[in-house]
Amino acid sequence: MMATITEEIYNQVQSLPENLQMETLEFVNFLQYRLAQQQSKQLDNVSLADILEDISQHGTTFSDIKDPVAWQREQRQDREILGRE
Repeated sequence: MMATITEEIYNQVQSLPENLQMETLEFVNFLQYRLAQQQSKQLDNVSLADILEDISQHGTTFSDIKDPVAWQREQRQDREILGRE
């Protein structure tokens, strides 16, 4: 019977010294992190596409802003941060 990939990895890692097993574990953690980042990026792209589509169809996203220049100045104003002087 042919071993699964998981079993093969397990068998190979078992034969390594402990320091290399730890390095292997760190690499697996890196791969999991990278996969999570890629999946998150895909979700962000879908969400961004949906938002942009909504904006293009409705065109009302910024309709409540009467004076864009004044709004921009207000957004750029420094704000007091609690606990800082």
